[in-house]
Amino acid sequence: MKILPVSKIKLGMRLGQNIYRHDGLLALPKGAILMQKELDTLKHFTLDFVLVSESENLLNITDDISFTMNILESAFRQSTFWDKNYGIELYEGLENRIIKNKKLRTYINSLREFDSYSYAHCINISMVVAAILSNTKKVDDELIDIVLLTLFHDIGRIKMENIFNKEGRLDEKEYRELTTHPMVSYKMLRKVGYSEYELKFVLETHERWNGTGYPERLKAEDISDLAQIVFISDVYNALSSYRPYRGSYTPYDVLQIMESERDKAFGSKYIDIFLERFKPYPIGSLVELNNGDLAYVRKIRPTQKLLPIVEIISKDTGEKIGMLDLSLKKDIRIRKIVQAY
Repeated sequence: MKILPVSKIKLGMRLGQNIYRHDGLLALPKGAILMQKELDTLKHFTLDFVLVSESENLLNITDDISFTMNILESAFRQSTFWDKNYGIELYEGLENRIIKNKKLRTYINSLREFDSYSYAHCINISMVVAAILSNTKKVDDELIDIVLLTLFHDIGRIKMENIFNKEGRLDEKEYRELTTHPMVSYKMLRKVGYSEYELKFVLETHERWNGTGYPERLKAEDISDLAQIVFISDVYNALSSYRPYRGSYTPYDVLQIMESERDKAFGSKYIDIFLERFKPYPIGSLVELNNGDLAYVRKIRPTQKLLPIVEIISKDTGEKIGMLDLSLKKDIRIRKIVQAY
């Protein structure tokens, strides 16, 4: 293991640390094989140095459940969505259920090895769902069970490597195969022992409110509440993630796109729940802006959760410089959270 400048990394090296996005969610998990799209991701986050292994076999991690769970634990412990003790309690509930079940252990290891983006994708969605549902700030068995199934809801990806790892657009036949992955995930989780009732939402997480989704083209209230919450969390994560072919959308653009999907992709009430409960930048958090300034989050308006009012401070003295409303400055955005409140 060594720290290298991003410019010196060679294809095939393994990442030795988790890389987090502006909102505290995973961009790349530790252990990811660094190919061109991963290197593009590191450059996108303007990182100068990262911890890597020169060998493709980082710490002999293949089928290592401890390594896989360590990534999950770090994500939940360090999240800015909740205080550290809440994250620890939630993770420990997940760990207890996964370690006791051989199939779940196999599935989550396979997901990590299958594709670093897919593993980060599933972890991120489970965390956003947890943030939306944990309104009481209390961890209970019901919440843990929902977050666990959300973590595994897209596990069918590991059966479709040719689809999910394809560069470029899918042809018609490939797209038809893609639309079957909710059923593949459902069947895999049935083998774990979950009931049809518990897994109903897994089949519906790609259905759209206006009936244009897949696989059954369900519409409006025919789609379960949990499926809509998972879908909106999925879309938020996808829009906020860096992709080499389009970069990543700014928080302002994410909100605009999601608002434009009212009663199209999502029912209005689910958009409202998301905007009310999902707060990626807690008041008091220290953040770095894309112009290099440091600032504290001071006020969050109900309709602008991703564009708070911040107080700029001097990097040298910590002196307060002035207030800035990010919703009025389209060219200034939060780059990352430096320290959670």
